[in-house]
Amino acid sequence: MMNKINYEQFNECVYQETLSNGLKVIINPKPDFNSTYASLSVDFGSINTVISKNQGIKHLPTGIAHFIEHKLFDKKNYDSSDRFAKYGAENNAFTSFNQTSYLFSATTDFDDNFKTLLDLVENPYFDEQKNN
Repeated sequence: MMNKINYEQFNECVYQETLSNGLKVIINPKPDFNSTYASLSVDFGSINTVISKNQGIKHLPTGIAHFIEHKLFDKKNYDSSDRFAKYGAENNAFTSFNQTSYLFSATTDFDDNFKTLLDLVENPYFDEQKNN
């Protein structure tokens, strides 16, 4: 069950929950608005150039988070930006020092756009030929 937080001074509420996989979900309903906005952020940004792997340390190339940000839009048979456009959404992504975020805004087809957002992050596709 989601935790409801009331912000009476703004006449708004936010629903918040952390899923078992660590994903934090925050919903801020705005019934008087005509458009929807969704964002998915991961804790991996430009500052992250060292990771722990197999009980050792792996050094990553500078700029890897930004590279991955762009590559996640490429799928085997389509580009995620084209799919967002098909459903009438504007999409974007950005990398900061400590996170990478993917987002969209739309006035219709929220479910289809949200599925596209999840697919963008959960199902990466890296083509060996394109990356060489």
